[in-house]
Amino acid sequence: MQDLWNRFEAWLDKHANQLLDDLNDGVEDEVFESLERMMGVDMPAEFKEFYKIHNGQYSESEDRLFGLEELYSVERMIEERAKMRERFYAGEFDDLESEPENGIRSEWFNPYWLPLTGDGKGKHYCMDFAPTKDGQIGQIVRFLHDSPKRKLVAGSFRQWMETYLIELEKGLYNYSAKWGGMVQRSRTDFSAEESLDDAEEDMWGNDDDEDMEGFEILDESDFT
Repeated sequence: MQDLWNRFEAWLDKHANQLLDDLNDGVEDEVFESLERMMGVDMPAEFKEFYKIHNGQYSESEDRLFGLEELYSVERMIEERAKMRERFYAGEFDDLESEPENGIRSEWFNPYWLPLTGDGKGKHYCMDFAPTKDGQIGQIVRFLHDSPKRKLVAGSFRQWMETYLIELEKGLYNYSAKWGGMVQRSRTDFSAEESLDDAEEDMWGNDDDEDMEGFEILDESDFT
């Protein structure tokens, strides 16, 4: 997973090098042990290797490293999962019906979904340790607090992170100081031959309107 961090840090150094200071030091084994006890599962080797290099980002930063979402440290994953688990067992989601893609359980939230990112407003990418028989343990699921759709974004942690890096390297996202993170380029920035809709669906599994409010009117002045 060092290769992924090398690519990520190279992109940040070129486009937003101040964000390199937001990267935490790597995780000690005891932290993984706490996470595994909490989840009742062994974490994927690629996940642990990734976070042994950098433990996500500094949570108090005003900028976000994964799109417009905080790339959680393992400690923040534990914290956010505990909040969602408490709500789950309090019955807050009992009357809510989700619309899951194949491989995802038909639940609004599952305690065996581990939040990896968050925007502070109820949007997360989660690693799923309770898939259906058609899914894969460790697959990445998109959770939106205000939408029933549950999209299967990637089959593994590495695939998910590598997809993000491909998007950054292809220029589908730019750093914006105004928005405090990586924002999608406006549709007018793409030629007729290059469909942003296709890129969104293939890379992120997003709907056209998800996370897009305000993005289509961004111009060069919004980027640094």
